[in-house]
Amino acid sequence: MPFWEFLSDPDNQKTLAWVGGGVCVVVSGLWGAYLKLRKKPAAPKPQSAPTPPVQAKDGFAAGRDMTIGGNVTMSTTEIPKGVYALGALGLALLAFAILFAGGDEMTNSVKAGRDLNVGGSITINGDAAGD
Repeated sequence: MPFWEFLSDPDNQKTLAWVGGGVCVVVSGLWGAYLKLRKKPAAPKPQSAPTPPVQAKDGFAAGRDMTIGGNVTMSTTEIPKGVYALGALGLALLAFAILFAGGDEMTNSVKAGRDLNVGGSITINGDAAGD
């Protein structure tokens, strides 16, 4: 078990951690240099193919050039799904705020969750209330 004894020594652990960190830095630097300096293969020349038809759900579509000789007005009523998600989140936060709003801090008053039975008098800021 000399290997485990070597690893359990705190001085050896510190040395191995330092060497391991250095190896990681050197390897990542070499990898970055390789990626930066390597020659990229030439892209193949695209073959001329017929242009596929272009379709647009709402609006204009053109396979190549488009010329419009007047004013164009477009409107859509579609709302992105993210707006619904933000609206739902806003409503949930509003409900949370309404449910947990306020606190139990009160000034010049007495709060009781249910019945309040007082056998004597209550004094609030010097004002006495009788039974």
